[in-house]
Amino acid sequence: MTADLGLLAAARCLALDVCAVEAVRALRAGGVEPILIKGPVTVHYLYPADPAAHVYCDVDLVVAPADMSRAIELLDGLGYRDFTADFRPADRYNFSFERPLVREGVAPAAIDLHAGFHGVADPEVFWRELTQRSESLELGGETLAIPDAVCSALLVALHAAAPGAFDQPITDLDRGLEVFPEPVWRDAATVAQAAGALPSFGIGLRRSVTGATLADRLGIRDEAPAIVRLTADRAEPLAVTLADTLAEPTVTARLRRLWQHAFPSVAFIQFQLPIARRGRLGLIAGYVLRIASRLPRVPTAVRQWRAAANPARRPPAWRRAYALLAAHPVSGLRTVWWTMRASRAARRQLPEGLAAVRLPRPPSGVGDERVVLAVLRRRRARCLERSLVRQGWWRARGVSRDVVIAVNAPAAGFHAHAWLDGDDDPAAAKLEELLRWPADRKSGD
Repeated sequence: MTADLGLLAAARCLALDVCAVEAVRALRAGGVEPILIKGPVTVHYLYPADPAAHVYCDVDLVVAPADMSRAIELLDGLGYRDFTADFRPADRYNFSFERPLVREGVAPAAIDLHAGFHGVADPEVFWRELTQRSESLELGGETLAIPDAVCSALLVALHAAAPGAFDQPITDLDRGLEVFPEPVWRDAATVAQAAGALPSFGIGLRRSVTGATLADRLGIRDEAPAIVRLTADRAEPLAVTLADTLAEPTVTARLRRLWQHAFPSVAFIQFQLPIARRGRLGLIAGYVLRIASRLPRVPTAVRQWRAAANPARRPPAWRRAYALLAAHPVSGLRTVWWTMRASRAARRQLPEGLAAVRLPRPPSGVGDERVVLAVLRRRRARCLERSLVRQGWWRARGVSRDVVIAVNAPAAGFHAHAWLDGDDDPAAAKLEELLRWPADRKSGD
């Protein structure tokens, strides 16, 4: 079954590559020069030896902001329809920088047409940097323009800051941190600053322990608007709406924004709720259901917004991990179960020595590391046990991190501590490294 699913995913990606080439040819014929991002570009930079490690479900193209309307017209000629076309501007705040185009029928496909990206405040500068730093990729017999390594690293981090319901952006970030050297990330930070994307870039990097350490080295402060933090944390959508509303400068503007969110356009409500397509009574029922479904979530949304707006008062890590579990129960519970088993195995086997530790193999698609850390804290795992479990978790994602074991000077009384290489551990500066235990010296069963 797994092999069949892999073949289907590969076939789907190949079909999307064909659609990408077709779309680029149509745009070029109409005088619009697009740049391909994500999808096959991510495979090109991060997974060249294992394309199956990155599966994508649409085509992402960037065009100049001034060419957006023309590009939509040209792709309409290929059968792609913008399902947000009749939305009001306030309805599409999630699509302010992109248009989702869908083609139905015998050869269904989806294209995300971008005039910017998540967290980018200046689309014109973003486009200028992409074009100045573009490279070429041969795909389906066509030479396509793609971002260079610097802009690709930027996009990886920005996507991790807005991962949606998927874990793949975080996996891509981990891989990007391994593949791209620090000078590339430093240049990416410079581009992010020029395009007004540095807050999202920093938050994206901090989705990973290694990335957080890199962000500190690059001098990127852990500062971002509440809406950026909420999006990165996969918060309650109503909390994101609240942050968007309160970002307005005046009370009048906030009230107008609140009304627009509470009562979106007819096209939006009909797209969101099928019952709203059943005449006038169905439309009224749609609005009533929309409001009724959101009222019980207001307290959670307010709590999440307050935590994001005041990072110093953010809830403890275990509570944020529980929020991740609520948003992704299947992958989250599998992560919890694996972490408990791995922690128990490490605790039982460590008395026999490091070489005796055999952790259970993590399930495919392991979720967020914050869940792993929360479970380890709840189990009061010791530093070495915690480091070995995290090492196994990282290795399952293709990242090899050494466990570092260090001790203090004998005159100060014996004290030992363990952590993963790359962690920003405050105790590291006070200890002398004694041993490194590489991931490739341990094999899970």
